[in-house]
Amino acid sequence: MEEIVIRKAISKDQDRIFEIFESQDTKWDIPYAKQYYDDYFNDANPDDMVFVGMVDDNIVAVTGYCPDSDIDDVYWLNWHYTHKDYEGKGIGGNLLDHVIEMLSPKIRKFYVNTGSRLLNLRALNLYLKKGFKIEAVLKDYYGEGEDQIMLGIQF
Repeated sequence: MEEIVIRKAISKDQDRIFEIFESQDTKWDIPYAKQYYDDYFNDANPDDMVFVGMVDDNIVAVTGYCPDSDIDDVYWLNWHYTHKDYEGKGIGGNLLDHVIEMLSPKIRKFYVNTGSRLLNLRALNLYLKKGFKIEAVLKDYYGEGEDQIMLGIQF
């Protein structure tokens, strides 16, 4: 496993974060992510947190969390991506462990959603391995044949 350094993301990381998105077949996420990160780095979401995972001083993964807009002790994992060249090396799992460790003492529930495409299978397996349980499947949410899978972990 690669040695990973995890730190809070800073605004100058934005270009590299988008290189991570672009390395994956997730072109539809990029406009939403750009808006999110523009807001985040301009302090529009002060309760959100974004982290980068680095290998040899190179940002190779990104993740973060945000509080649920309606319930105080519920949070959502957001934008959990690893650069394609670094998949399968434990980096995404380390980032997720970091977020869970930070949040678990102060929250009741942590949610994430993902798609059912083959592209999302690695993420789905990671979430299940880390203790998330499938709580809902929204059929054809992203289009015909691609469901949204909502997972949660109770603390």
